[in-house]
Amino acid sequence: MIQLQRQLSIRLDLPGISFEQVEAFLVQPKRPLRALLSRSRLEVIGSVPGRFDYASKPFGVGQWQLQPRVQLHAAWRESALLIRCLDCRIEGLGGWQSAVTYRFEAELRPGAEACYAKVISELNLEPRGALALLPSSLFQKLGEQALEQALARMERRCRTGLQQQLQSLRCPNPIGSQ
Repeated sequence: MIQLQRQLSIRLDLPGISFEQVEAFLVQPKRPLRALLSRSRLEVIGSVPGRFDYASKPFGVGQWQLQPRVQLHAAWRESALLIRCLDCRIEGLGGWQSAVTYRFEAELRPGAEACYAKVISELNLEPRGALALLPSSLFQKLGEQALEQALARMERRCRTGLQQQLQSLRCPNPIGSQ
């Protein structure tokens, strides 16, 4: 089995936005998830608080066109929003699906004029049958490429969608002050 893990830490600078404003935004899990993910592909699962289903936009790795579909749990705990991947099915892998396991955990913490994001992403590859005959270096390279693309997407979404939504919390200048 090949196990790969990558971490990503991001500081989003939010001048003029207080700790309390960032915290009030993060404490409602659906708000940051909608800022991070495409609203049209994010669905609440049943009546269970904090459970979501998300179909990611397809992306290419090697010769494959992959589309992850994840079930997420998001909850405010210990002064941070914790987002955990409960299940991930990667469409486009065909017979390889059973050989691949992907998981991630993310933590969003408020700060004074900032938001801190930390992501731990993990990919396990367990080639079986005819796939086991292929060199492990091939799986290693494809796995590293997939993880790098996933983390690059996560960073982009933090720096665009999440940061834009948080910046919209900035209070306008009071009348008469300039």
